[in-house]
Amino acid sequence: MLGRPPAEADLQRHLRVTPPSVHQMLLALERAGLIARQPGMARSIKLLVEPEHLPILRPVDQQTVKSSVQRY
Repeated sequence: MLGRPPAEADLQRHLRVTPPSVHQMLLALERAGLIARQPGMARSIKLLVEPEHLPILRPVDQQTVKSSVQRY
């Protein structure tokens, strides 16, 4: 990431969630007016919130994987 917008795959790895979960999260953030994206353009996420209004992120537990898919 380092100075450029993340790809959905970057977010998936960092948050340890499934690709559809990341996509739905981005759609929700966009609908809420918190981010903007350009359709068809990779790494086009633009943050519309001032950084000082964001919480400080802490590392995710390496053993925790969140998924909306039911296991069998």
